[in-house]
Amino acid sequence: MDTFNLRSIMKMRGIGNRELSDLSGIPLGTLNKIIYGDTKSPTLDNMSAIAKALNCTLDDFVDSDYVKKQILPTIEQDLLILFSQLNSEGQQKVFEYARDLVSSRQYIKNNQDELVDSDTSVVSK
Repeated sequence: MDTFNLRSIMKMRGIGNRELSDLSGIPLGTLNKIIYGDTKSPTLDNMSAIAKALNCTLDDFVDSDYVKKQILPTIEQDLLILFSQLNSEGQQKVFEYARDLVSSRQYIKNNQDELVDSDTSVVSK
């Protein structure tokens, strides 16, 4: 079994091996063998438990389009994961820094017509 999609989904959800083991009820040793491809044909029960724990379907483990469109990490997804790990003071600092970067207009995408502000929904056109 190719486990790229499984590992990608785990990364997207921010779930590590131990947490997935706890959520799925699959022993960590067994789960590690599935994740790292040592088990070539995992049982349907195990894969169903993993899918349920990851809030996805069995098809998501084999559907390459799903990974391409939904799971492959983007800079935005990585930023959200990192942001969620910060305490409220850290999140506020990141928000203020991002607002300063946008307000300076030096780092705005060329096709960006409106600048979003959390208070008013639009800063300027």
